[in-house]
Amino acid sequence: MKREAQGFWWSPDRPDERVFGILQHSNGGSPNLELFSGGTSASKAVEFGSVIHGTDERGTPITLLNASQGNSSRGWSVWGNGLERRQIHAGTALIGIHAAETESVGFNTIRIELQQLDGWLGISGFSKDSFLGFPESRLHYRVPEAETFLVEGDIEVRWRVFPQLNDQFVDGRNCRRISDLAAVELCSQNGISLKEYAYFLKALRLLLHFASLRPVYPVSVVGWQDDHAFQVGDESIKQEIQVWTSLIHGPESEMPFPDLWTFRYECIRGRFSEIFEKLLRAADELGEAINCYSTTVYHRLPTAVECLCLVQALEAFDGVCNGTFKKRNLNAKIERLVTLHSSALNDLIADAATFGGQVQEARHYYTHHNPEDLNRGMVSKGVDLIRMNERLKILFQTCMLSRLGIPEPNFGRLRRQIASRIVEYEY
Repeated sequence: MKREAQGFWWSPDRPDERVFGILQHSNGGSPNLELFSGGTSASKAVEFGSVIHGTDERGTPITLLNASQGNSSRGWSVWGNGLERRQIHAGTALIGIHAAETESVGFNTIRIELQQLDGWLGISGFSKDSFLGFPESRLHYRVPEAETFLVEGDIEVRWRVFPQLNDQFVDGRNCRRISDLAAVELCSQNGISLKEYAYFLKALRLLLHFASLRPVYPVSVVGWQDDHAFQVGDESIKQEIQVWTSLIHGPESEMPFPDLWTFRYECIRGRFSEIFEKLLRAADELGEAINCYSTTVYHRLPTAVECLCLVQALEAFDGVCNGTFKKRNLNAKIERLVTLHSSALNDLIADAATFGGQVQEARHYYTHHNPEDLNRGMVSKGVDLIRMNERLKILFQTCMLSRLGIPEPNFGRLRRQIASRIVEYEY
């Protein structure tokens, strides 16, 4: 999905010096502003800092944060110099407000649509007494009540489901479709900063990832401030503030069938606050482990590099949870984690000691190249290395799910990540 805003842009400390430009944002990309100025060689280019203000063609205020200069060019012909075009890349675009700096931005409510949330939440407003018949069909829809949990300070997590109505004309027929739209809201009377929003977003993405074992990105982010509103008669309506970043992607979700998930909302509804608190603490304490593991989820890596990331994730996890930072025997660390979770792994790794030794040999070779190690046949490569990575990934997922308190019977879903067949081509 491509979003665009055309208008004039200026530096907050020089509001009279304005330049026309077009702001564009596509799923997975950073907000990009293209500025047009000049016309003669004497034209003075307006300078911009890390914060840029603007308005679109409807007068909507826009703020670009963490902006940086990109390429610039000037057209030329026999008639003289043309327009100067400049590219500016922004980390975040706020549509609906002018903010002085990143630290000054705060929301009382942030609504986030996330990939995988619809299937994981499994809440619907459709009534079971709806029916399709002749001469009458009936559709009942009641917006489900929000479910709210206090998670940290005065910050609440609120699960919401809304009806979404789409009128379409398909194959010459008029179609009207109603669908559920799931979202999570973060609410606070004291306000939620962009830094706090990123902190909670990371935890929500981890929650849905370990439930679905899929990459998870936000689909839409909208915020409101209690004191940022406009009047319509006697009514005060809060102004919507859209947040555009490179994390925004299109909607995607597994079907709401229990067998497709390691756990769903209904499994943890009664203790959601407890599990989310554990996840927030894990995101803090296990930052390096989670980042190394997440690299293998959100990027396609060479097999050897994937192995190194997974091993580093497990070693960091063991270091935090078992206090083994100063110990260098990687094989013993892997063996300990396999043994601690042997019942959950259910013979996925037959011999913990042997597997630990294989992992240590692979890590040593792929960080300290020595052809003699490879010639001795001690180093996993090709299909064997792929199979090792599968088990390393499942081992880390098992460690994290166990730490969150997810019941072991749910872990059977992890085995579906194992390839049934691998074909290796030699060149």
